Formats: sequence, C-alpha cells, structure tokens
Amino acid sequence: MANPSPPGIIFLVGPTSVGKTALAISLAQWLNTEIISADSRQIYRYLDIGTGKPSQAQLELVPHHLISIVYPDEEFTVADYLKRCLTLVEEFNQKQKIPLIVGGTGLYIKALVRGLFGGPGADRRLKPEMKKWVKEKGISDLYLKLQEVDPEAAKKIHPHDERRITRALEVYYQTGTPISVFQREQTFPPLGSPTLAVGLKREREDLYRRIEDRIDCMLKEGLIEEVQTLLAQNYTENLNALNALGYRDIMHYLKGEQNLDTAINNFKRDTKRLAKRQMTWFRKEERINWYDITGSTNGDDKAKEVLEQIKSDIQRWLEQL
Repeated sequence: MANPSPPGIIFLVGPTSVGKTALAISLAQWLNTEIISADSRQIYRYLDIGTGKPSQAQLELVPHHLISIVYPDEEFTVADYLKRCLTLVEEFNQKQKIPLIVGGTGLYIKALVRGLFGGPGADRRLKPEMKKWVKEKGISDLYLKLQEVDPEAAKKIHPHDERRITRALEVYYQTGTPISVFQREQTFPPLGSPTLAVGLKREREDLYRRIEDRIDCMLKEGLIEEVQTLLAQNYTENLNALNALGYRDIMHYLKGEQNLDTAINNFKRDTKRLAKRQMTWFRKEERINWYDITGSTNGDDKAKEVLEQIKSDIQRWLEQL
C-alpha cells in the first residue's frame, strides 16, 4: 500500500496482556513498517520473560525498536525515551514509513503527544534525604513543604504520591524554580505529525484471566531462573528496573522473605491493579479509538474481524491526510 506524504503516526495502546503484540505485528506487516516500543520495562536488557518482550520469532517477523537498549543499573528517563523515539520517528519520515508506536506506558505516550517540560535530572544526594524526611516526619510533612514552595504543583499531586512530591521538591531544591514553571516551558514540543490512536480493550474478567495465564506461562518459561541470573550479576532490588512487577516478588521469594505461592499471587494481584490503572489513564484520552477484543485469541475469527476493522479505519484516516 502507498504511504502518505508526510507520514502520520499510529499509536496502538492498551493495558498489559490485552493482546497488543500480535495485532501490532499484523498491522506493521500490512503497513510495511516497523514497531517502536512504548514500554518502560522492556527497555532493559536481561529482563525478558517477566516484561513480556516479543519472542525471537516475532522480532524476526517485524523489526522492533527501543527494546533491550539499556542495562538494569542504567538510569533512563522519559526525556531519554523521547530523544530516542523522536530520532526514530524522523528516520521513519525520511523513509516514508509510518511509525507504529506500541505499548502501555501512558507517560511515554503522553510525553510524545503533548510534549515534555525541561528541568534537571534526578539528584542522587537529595533522594535519600527525602526518604529520610518521610520516614521521620511522614509524607504529610513533605507535602506541606511542597504546598509552601510550589502550591500550583501541589494542587495537581495527591498528598500521598511520594514519588511525584519528591520529584517536585528535587526540582525546586536543585534550581530554586518550582517544577510548575518548568512544566509551562516545554522543551520537547508535541508531535507535529498527524496521529491516530488505536486502543485495545477487553472485559475485566477476560483480561484478568489472560493476566493469570500469562504469568503462569512466564513461570514455566523460566522467570525464576531469569531473576536468579540477574542476582548473580549483582543487580539488586533497589534498582528501578528490578522494582518491576514480578521481579521484586520473585526476589522476595528467593531471599526467603515469602513463599512461592505468595510471590505468584502478589504478582498476579499487582498486575491486575496495573491493568486497571492503565485503563483508567487511557480512558481519559478522548482521541483513542477503542476496539473490544474480549474473548479473542491470536488468529481466531474475532481477532481477524477486529484487525480488518482497524485496517479499514486506518485506511480512511490515511486517505484524509
């Protein structure tokens, strides 16, 4: 099929385990393009099974980008993701290929579509001080400080959201400028190309069953051994990468801090909670075109029907560019 000039950008989003990978590969083959991942865990090397990376066979069907690009102990920010992703988008544009950006990390997708403010990176000295502050005085006291130095940001942050409160105060103490000021002065502007967002969803019971089956499959494929290998390489649980769902639970099991059944149950419970949060976030985005694939599996009649509908809608969108 002919590519538009200039190409638009297509997003394929949805919660974990909904079925994005298989459908994305079919779409990429139809569009004669490649896939750019928008998954904040699949960026790490060695975290393969537990993050649900595409299989080698799938990677051979369609090239994937921004998967396994940093080591578990490397810092990788949203800004780092944007730099790499925008470079790829430009390369796709030059080749007259349509970027197909696939994933469930809403923060990455939001930053691409709406832009990202500048500001300093994380401060390794301040972060331990903030944790000590919370431990000694409580999160409420930390939030009161944020209200004092940046009331505008405080209004947008939940009083118990320690990560975002800490980040806002880090920016203030490093620069003397409230984070709300940086947020008004974006250094990564929104994407200039036309965009189309395709969203996949399932009824809750169906999605939760898929999550449980997927985790059972991860364990059979060697998730425990994968975590053992990471520990043998001296990667520790205090790393952001290994705070990922599943990895921290299996680490607790391997350290004798909980039994295997508890670790697995926690993994499944927290993954379902993640899926719920992802859907809550995506539902707020009015521009996503949703397709219900409840009950479908890879290649069955329902999946083929949904795929053909998505292709038809994409074709109409391309003709309007």
